[in-house]
Amino acid sequence: MLLMTANFSALSSFFKLIGLLILLIVLLFAASFVSKWYAGAMSGKKYAGNIKIIETYPIGQGKMIQIIQVGKKYIALVQTKDSVVFLTELTQEDLLIKEPVQMPRTEGFSEMFQEILKHKKKPDKQ
Repeated sequence: MLLMTANFSALSSFFKLIGLLILLIVLLFAASFVSKWYAGAMSGKKYAGNIKIIETYPIGQGKMIQIIQVGKKYIALVQTKDSVVFLTELTQEDLLIKEPVQMPRTEGFSEMFQEILKHKKKPDKQ
């Protein structure tokens, strides 16, 4: 009788564990779904292309000057981690708009690591 109670207790504990794992997985999927839905609802769906950042120049830790095009106007701002300060309004003639320069592609970590492994696998020729 005692053996039967012990088996029932172990089986009951096992099913409780499986039930809790299933509940955890359901909660994780629900949290993922809700966060994706919330991110989609909060994203800028009213984007019409009237605001564009022309240039950003860092001037210190957490401080930068930005030139922003709003409609047909150009505005210079100073942005810090706590505030945004209007500097001046610029005209098209004030700006030297150049095409963006494409930076050469640098090797990623995986390519560099593969190169190191290739050199390490080669036996030393002495």
